[in-house]
Amino acid sequence: SAVGVYFALPAVGMPGVALQAGLLVFIFFHVLNHLFFKAGLFMSVGAIISATHTRDLDEMGGLARAWPAFSGIALLLCLAAAALPPFGTFFGEWAYVQTLSVSFLQLPPVFSIAAGFILSIIALVAGLALFASVKMFSVIFLGRPRTAHAEKVTPMSWLRMLPPAFCAAALAASGFVVMPLLNTSLFSAPATSIFADTVITGAGINAWF
Repeated sequence: SAVGVYFALPAVGMPGVALQAGLLVFIFFHVLNHLFFKAGLFMSVGAIISATHTRDLDEMGGLARAWPAFSGIALLLCLAAAALPPFGTFFGEWAYVQTLSVSFLQLPPVFSIAAGFILSIIALVAGLALFASVKMFSVIFLGRPRTAHAEKVTPMSWLRMLPPAFCAAALAASGFVVMPLLNTSLFSAPATSIFADTVITGAGINAWF
């Protein structure tokens, strides 16, 4: 949907160069963040399955006691998947939502309805992602072990923890380091001043830094 909005902006008379430039940057920024948290979660799930010898979530539980460091890594990945601050996934979606909000106010009625429909879908998906992330972490890591699969796990190997840890570190860096740099370099350029003034307001991304 973000790519569609990017190509549709000039056709409907929006300030194409500025708004498109900012939106394009955040499209790539958001795609990279998705790459890291999805890869990290897939590798984490693979490590969990290899250690517990089961794919049934109901046969897990309490793994945070056996794997405190790994559970912390998994928690960071789940928070990033839920697009919560201060991870880059939050800022990417926030910028996109603000772009659609501006479109909702300035576009012709037909396009405003489409923008509002996309916003409602984003809100639904964000809610489902938050619910799924919280449920996955709590069922696997919190509480007490529910079966022998979870109770008799061996310590997690650092070789299995290293790839998800790298992804979690990249996601944290995207929020704490990359996003402030983008905020400074992109929005200080004259060519993107329209995007900065209309989309990134005092109540928006700049308020976080």
